[in-house]
Amino acid sequence: MVAAIAAVVLGATACAPPPSIVAAGTGAPAEAAAVADADSAEDRLDDAREYAESRDAALTAVVVDLATGASTGVDPEDPMLCASVAKLFLAAQAFHLDATGEHVLDDDRELLRTMLAGSDDLAAGVLWNEYGPDVVADVAQRYALTSTSAPVDELWWNTVSTPADIASLYQGITQDRDGLGPDRTAEFLDHLRAWTPVATDGYDQSFGLPTVLGAPPVLAPKQGWMCCIDARWVHVSSALVGDRYAVVVSVSEDVRYPDDDVMTGILPDTSWTDARDDASAAHARDTITEVVRILFPDGAVDAAWSES
Repeated sequence: MVAAIAAVVLGATACAPPPSIVAAGTGAPAEAAAVADADSAEDRLDDAREYAESRDAALTAVVVDLATGASTGVDPEDPMLCASVAKLFLAAQAFHLDATGEHVLDDDRELLRTMLAGSDDLAAGVLWNEYGPDVVADVAQRYALTSTSAPVDELWWNTVSTPADIASLYQGITQDRDGLGPDRTAEFLDHLRAWTPVATDGYDQSFGLPTVLGAPPVLAPKQGWMCCIDARWVHVSSALVGDRYAVVVSVSEDVRYPDDDVMTGILPDTSWTDARDDASAAHARDTITEVVRILFPDGAVDAAWSES
């Protein structure tokens, strides 16, 4: 599966419209199934997957209770493209090098802040060039992320991981598995908690977990988005929730526009455009946000996720 995804990644910047682009019609989006009375985490996951499928989307997700070790998800070991969630690897490497004295952070602190809080791609590019493409493998080894691999094209946003590995990375950061020390760990998480609703490129990054689960200090999120792999939007919403849960939700959805949209038949390639006003992007953001609402109908990670 990883090999299949890696092969597709090499075509990530292709702009020619494949035949799988979907016209959404002019009606209102489909309503989510009623799920407020779902009794278990598994029930909610089933409902969320069905809802995603009704929107021509695929869901992978995991919720890990860091206190009990309970882990529940939908295909949490399936490969996913990280998009800007890969910035977690860059930050982990930066703090590691600072802790070991190999590379003092002074000149890079502002880059880290804007990269994590505002998802600044330019800052990520500077750090990627500075640390080199081995950063993903280095972090994966230190945090025992067995299903994470560096991008085959050496473009940081094409890093491949799994929901389970990203949740494990959050857990490793909170447990200081890499020996960063309390000050660096706090700085790392504070940058995530300082997330901005609008990214530095103008894209709305409040989708998913931030919309449903609330503001800092409860949430330390890292969002990711990109288009178009196999003519699909990828949105990843990941977060440390309080000091108890790590949550990762990834939704890939067919690119779709209203019939009368001038963009119909054109892929919004995010390596060239920010897609801030793109209708297909808005549709995909709505999908992942509703998926998260189905998983957490009370706007919190409740006890149902600690019982698995």
